[in-house]
Amino acid sequence: MNQQQWKRAVAAMVVVLGVAVVAANEKAPASFAEAMKGINATNMKLRGHVTAKDFDGVAADAAALKPFAETTLKFWQEKKVEDAVKAATDLNKAVADLAAAAKAKDEAALGAASQAMGATCRTCHTAHRSERLPDGTYEIK
Repeated sequence: MNQQQWKRAVAAMVVVLGVAVVAANEKAPASFAEAMKGINATNMKLRGHVTAKDFDGVAADAAALKPFAETTLKFWQEKKVEDAVKAATDLNKAVADLAAAAKAKDEAALGAASQAMGATCRTCHTAHRSERLPDGTYEIK
């Protein structure tokens, strides 16, 4: 391999690796980013409502979480990322369980659904959320 061929080969590898790095993390679409922000904000309220055993507050939180959870599931289904689809499916189940627990005024079920939701968020974030960017947002990895 002569020097010119070597330079071309190295340049091609740099391009391929550069594309791989760019493809590895991507900016979340606005609908997904808004769903994540909505889940976070509502989850903060939910924690207080669960602690206070405020079943009406939990019911309102579950109703607010439902469209965000559905958006999350749709996003991951379109991307065809199996573990994230499972996590989003689990999130939707946790939201439904929160609503049912609030309606039944079942403290144990409320605690279990709240914990399941938190665990689901952590699992997916660990696998698919980048480190916090300087502008306060995250990318999908």
